[in-house]
Amino acid sequence: MKTKIYTADLLQALTKAATTIPAKSIMPIIECFLFEFIEYTLNIHTTDLETYFSTSIKIKTPLHGKIAVPNKIITTTLKNIKEDEIILDFNTDTHKLTIKTTSGSYNIATQHGDDFPSPKHLFPTNIVTGK
Repeated sequence: MKTKIYTADLLQALTKAATTIPAKSIMPIIECFLFEFIEYTLNIHTTDLETYFSTSIKIKTPLHGKIAVPNKIITTTLKNIKEDEIILDFNTDTHKLTIKTTSGSYNIATQHGDDFPSPKHLFPTNIVTGK
């Protein structure tokens, strides 16, 4: 499944969401961004198990699915991409995200999105939504 997205919009959303990702964790999954694709929206979730953060951005193709993407790898990659628009191509079966640009492709190993902790165990005051 793939969609086009503006690099600056994605990087801005990831920067906001990264504020709740712990520097170190005994659970590697919470060092990731949860990408949840619902129709024309990419929801990005993070948690440190005390606070749950969500933000969303619009995408150009309706998609469904979720994957957990390592935060440091994707943010470093996006900071080095000079193009305005990129293609995100993700495969939930192989757990791989490919970022395609006119100058090349970047493959990122991901984790299963269902392994990401849900906010159900948190009090409502610990859930933050950003735009």
